Amino acid sequence: MRLEMVEVSILLPVYNRSQYIEKTLDSIINQTFRDFEIIVIDDGSKDDCPSIIKRYAQKEKRIHDYYHSENKGIALTRNELIQKANGRYIAFIDSDDLWEPVKLERQISVLKEKENLVVWSEGLLIDEFDKDLDETFTRSLKATNKKKSGDLFNVLLKGNYILFSSILFKAKLIENFEFDHRYRLIDDYQLIIYLASRCNFYFIDDPLVKYRTHGKNIIKSNFKILIHDVFRIYVNFYYKYNNSINQNMKWVINLIIIEISAFFKQYRISWMYIPKFFTARLFNPLNFKVLILIYLKSNSLVNKVISNLKNNDKYFSKIIIYYYNLFLYHLSLSKKLHINQIKNQFDSKNLALLLGLYNIKINKKSLRSH
Repeated sequence: MRLEMVEVSILLPVYNRSQYIEKTLDSIINQTFRDFEIIVIDDGSKDDCPSIIKRYAQKEKRIHDYYHSENKGIALTRNELIQKANGRYIAFIDSDDLWEPVKLERQISVLKEKENLVVWSEGLLIDEFDKDLDETFTRSLKATNKKKSGDLFNVLLKGNYILFSSILFKAKLIENFEFDHRYRLIDDYQLIIYLASRCNFYFIDDPLVKYRTHGKNIIKSNFKILIHDVFRIYVNFYYKYNNSINQNMKWVINLIIIEISAFFKQYRISWMYIPKFFTARLFNPLNFKVLILIYLKSNSLVNKVISNLKNNDKYFSKIIIYYYNLFLYHLSLSKKLHINQIKNQFDSKNLALLLGLYNIKINKKSLRSH
């Protein structure tokens, strides 16, 4: 780490983006806010990225450039970028996105008033030829009406809509954070969830970023891997980042994970359907208590633990909603399953209660026929 302190460390991982990297670097260098460093790591590019970066670094002393001889992956590269950062604040930008000139200036003015925030902004979508697609980032994700400022942990558990190239936050927030290389496509979501568990967000409605969408967007072409990564983030989050959760709560989570895994295996439910649960209605933990008691056949120990849920660990109350939504998704597939397979797990009274509670409509005739 260098001795001099700057206000902002801009972290830029690069891999085979020679057609875009010059414009990205120009958009950073042309910021009206000037007190920053640009840390660039080329992760073993096979195109002209290394020579372009070196040329820029020779002219712009705020660029600190590093090069991998072979590709190490985005997570390990971002971890290395964080280690090399020397700024009071951290900003990430993808190597094909662009910043508006006032991006940092607008965000720094917010953080000067209240440091313990993640400041992010709206973005405009552009294509691979810089054409404006007349679409905003949040609208493209159907997130225009979602909560964008304040405590977002709860809502972000249902799906990510934060523009990663727009975030700016205090470096101390991620002193103990590392990107996990197992998340091959959505390591950015891992960081967003982590930040949301630690502080509030502040949204700037003006589009300060141009987000590039093109044929090489890796999420588009690797959707199945994406789904596995999302599930892994949910399962692992509590064990890695929340040491306050007590043993009884851990026991409940483990039991739920086992039950959910068994459900997947038994009915061979495709991972490709999982995104549907993101749109499920959000229920509070007390409603989830009802679900757990029915699903686990009124297990007395579960009942004792869940009964204290409302006044217990607030983060558990949030994370547990994920498991509720996942099970809700399972039930929403009931039309795709033989109803007797569902009915065998519950008596008729409990089955009717479940279907009624979660607004799952099935043909009554099909119930009588099995």
